[in-house]
Amino acid sequence: MPDWGDLQEDQLRFMARTWPTEVAYRNLDDDTALTFTQWEQESNQLARGLVSAGISPGDRVAIFLPGHEVLRWITSYAAIHKAGAVVVPTNTRLSAPELITIWNHAEVSAVITSSVMPDSSVNVSDIKDSIPSLVHVFTNHEAACHSDSSEFQVQVAPDDLADILYTSGTTGLPKGIAVRHDNVAMIPNNEPVWTGDGWIHGAPMFTFAGLAFIYNPMKMGLTALYHPTFTANRWLKIVEEERPTRAMLVPAYAELIVADPEFNNADLSSLDHVSIGSAPIAPTTHRLLIERMPTANVGNSFGMSEAGPAYIVMPPEEIARRIGSVGKPIGPMEIRIVDEAGNEVAAEVIGELFMRMPGKQREYYKDSSATEQSWTSDGWLMTGDLAYLDSDGYL
Repeated sequence: MPDWGDLQEDQLRFMARTWPTEVAYRNLDDDTALTFTQWEQESNQLARGLVSAGISPGDRVAIFLPGHEVLRWITSYAAIHKAGAVVVPTNTRLSAPELITIWNHAEVSAVITSSVMPDSSVNVSDIKDSIPSLVHVFTNHEAACHSDSSEFQVQVAPDDLADILYTSGTTGLPKGIAVRHDNVAMIPNNEPVWTGDGWIHGAPMFTFAGLAFIYNPMKMGLTALYHPTFTANRWLKIVEEERPTRAMLVPAYAELIVADPEFNNADLSSLDHVSIGSAPIAPTTHRLLIERMPTANVGNSFGMSEAGPAYIVMPPEEIARRIGSVGKPIGPMEIRIVDEAGNEVAAEVIGELFMRMPGKQREYYKDSSATEQSWTSDGWLMTGDLAYLDSDGYL
């Protein structure tokens, strides 16, 4: 990689210099797109606009945008980092009390939102007074942007906060996962061979999977194809018409796809990789996908926001004979299975899954007690998930 840095935004800068007119990201619902130059320049303009409005390094800026504004979402994500600020991706389905709780905990200085929020019943202006730190509510993208589109980056250190990801709060109040610039990327910056092939996905942008999908496609020389609204029939038609080579699915979507009347007739031959994650997939559904896409690698995967840029995937050659397994960790990630006393157990014995990445672990933002309860002193994340390793080391 050139010597201008290892920030995620450095990858965007490189792509804009190298493939300025190639399409980086497409919204398939309304057939809009950004080239690398457009993405780079618009994020520079917005970053300058944020700084001009008074956003300082380390300030927290929430992104509260609907899926159909995905191009504004990814531009805002890059711009906030370029301004040296911290992104707070926010679930658009949260209630007003939940938003107030999260944004007060993060002490957000600004919210980037839209005047049209089909997934939300909350008007940010109505709750602004309940969030003392909140100064700016940006609803007009053009008005928030500066006229200067040249390269822009406020200096940040590897250990500086990049994002705060809030959990669903299913077992209590949501916790904010602190993500730093040196552990935000799943794939390191690189100089990819540009293919222009498509990678299709539809995960909400505020999720772990959605955030990973901002920069990962470009790092693999691919165009991101985003479908904000999902139907199985629409997905099948997209694959036929757009001819993507990669796709990402959650099991719920996979179940609908194999049940669609057109599943057995659709031309899915362009796909060579289909990753499945977020929950276990039924073995029968997995087998049906493999049978319909015999030349594709249709594999399980596993990741957690708390684990950092760590992922467990199934090697392609093992997919068919290890249905039900999510695979092996991608180095340098480590995993182990332990008993209630924290001792590592033998193969085939069920225990708690521990995960660890080198370097500084993630932690819960402003919650040292929860951090101590979830990470060991030597950096192992105690996931709370039950699992086992087989005799060959597959999870």
